[in-house]
Amino acid sequence: MGFFSWKTADTKESIGNTSSTNSHSKKHGYIYLLQPNAPAICEVSYEGYGVFAGVHAYCWLGSKNITEPQFMRLIDEAFNNRIKSDIKAITEQLNYEGMFSIPDEGRDFLETKKAQCENLLFYSLGEISELKKGLYLLLETGDFSEKSYELLQKDMKKPIDIGYAFLFELLRNWGVQMESEKGLLFPVKLSFNKQAKYADFPASEWCDVQGYFY
Repeated sequence: MGFFSWKTADTKESIGNTSSTNSHSKKHGYIYLLQPNAPAICEVSYEGYGVFAGVHAYCWLGSKNITEPQFMRLIDEAFNNRIKSDIKAITEQLNYEGMFSIPDEGRDFLETKKAQCENLLFYSLGEISELKKGLYLLLETGDFSEKSYELLQKDMKKPIDIGYAFLFELLRNWGVQMESEKGLLFPVKLSFNKQAKYADFPASEWCDVQGYFY
């Protein structure tokens, strides 16, 4: 995933990342992810990937706007589609009879990955339900970090073999979908001003230079 960013909700300024020649930290200092009825989240050094003080803007977006039934349905659909898609892709790779043969270590890796994917299909509804409920609790807190996910796995009776990266991508995609909808109740709003009030400004617009290409 490449760099991406927004403009501030109040002044319409691009929020540059730390790798850019026009980094916001060089001009303004901190950037704030504004919140309704809660203190703003302060990011000292925006790296360009949507994370503000450990909170990803898309996970924040999901936590403020998605309902529990929507979240559960999303997990079910993406979970099943992803597993079946991975199994199909790996099977096609293993059966490929083109001019390039797969080295033994590569074949072993693919066979192991395929077996892991197939095992996921055998988790009981109760186990998957436990995971979904735990994930929704994390989403409600706004702290959907990898560390929080690892702690959730430790608390489960039987940890589910699903990587954090997959679940993070799932939530990020949900955020993109919701942000494009006009009826979003709590859109992302960012500001260089710590005193800015969430209710006073419209949603932050996408930065057309991705916070980098100035």
